[in-house]
Amino acid sequence: MGTIRLTARRVMAATGISVAVALAGGAGVHAGSAPAPATLAGVVSCDATTGHQLVAWTFTNSTGQTVVINSGTVDATGLSTGSAIDATASFTPTSLDLDATAAATTAVSGDATGDYHLVVNYKPGLAVAVDLDQEVVLPGGCVASTTTSPSTTAVDNGSGGLPPTGSQAAEVAVAAGVALGLGALLLLARRRRPVL
Repeated sequence: MGTIRLTARRVMAATGISVAVALAGGAGVHAGSAPAPATLAGVVSCDATTGHQLVAWTFTNSTGQTVVINSGTVDATGLSTGSAIDATASFTPTSLDLDATAAATTAVSGDATGDYHLVVNYKPGLAVAVDLDQEVVLPGGCVASTTTSPSTTAVDNGSGGLPPTGSQAAEVAVAAGVALGLGALLLLARRRRPVL
């Protein structure tokens, strides 16, 4: 019977140690390690309607936890020329499950060149809020298009058709000149006839 008690005590002790190690190890992994970082990417394009450069930002939650985006703040101190139009970026949605994405767009003047940053403050799960800084390089040279359409107003000259063009008016003038010339010749020919 002593052997059974000894074995039972050993099993209970081994189980207790295993549970304690598992709990301590598990707590160390979750409490002591930082979550994997999220990612932020920006793509620059030119809006020919406004002449502004637009940056389409995509935030991807790769932390392994639910994320809440607190803010997106533009940092335009690295621009060589031009200026930021938007001071903040509003992401949609702001609460993200694992591997979900959120999108925002910021505008910059069309002539802006240089480094343009967005700093996103987000909170992964129960962890402390984190700042994520991403940079894009602005090329500048974005201008609004200035195309105008020609006038399509019709002119009614009373004939129901189109007004005469310059070449048609010249043809009318030549025909009138020829008719006058023939009329003058006929008049002169009539006067030179002898009277009988």
